[in-house]
Amino acid sequence: MGDALALVVMSRKNFRAEDFARNHPGGSLGKQLVTVSGVMRLGGEVPTVGLQANHEEIVNEISDKRLGFTSVCDDTGKLVGIITDGDLRRALKTFGADIFSKKAEALMTANPKTIKSSVLAVEALKMMEKHAISDILIVDDLSRPAGLIDLKDLLRAGII
Repeated sequence: MGDALALVVMSRKNFRAEDFARNHPGGSLGKQLVTVSGVMRLGGEVPTVGLQANHEEIVNEISDKRLGFTSVCDDTGKLVGIITDGDLRRALKTFGADIFSKKAEALMTANPKTIKSSVLAVEALKMMEKHAISDILIVDDLSRPAGLIDLKDLLRAGII
């Protein structure tokens, strides 16, 4: 009887799952409704190099941010690619010692997977699982990196 009464009141007051999550954010429903913006790392934590970055700059940025990748942006700040540890290993196999003379634009993977900050964090997790990636870049409306999510961020937030 109590459940039925609660459903009627919720219906009359237009009480939605989002309202419940806002009032009970620690519950499982609340965790399912957290957006990317609620768990993402912000701008300065995003590893970034320019298209003309040399090998040393790329490796330093990857090492300094400790995430195993760096984003690559053009002169306007627009995301154009990504360079991962794996990309560097494959490039070493392809270019040999010439890798040290290559710029970021020659080493990057174009069109990396990205997501918007307004998307649900569980959707980001699904995308990461689908593409077997452990990090995803969050971009703004101009395709500039605004942040990132790592699987550890989703774990800390209780999404995983």
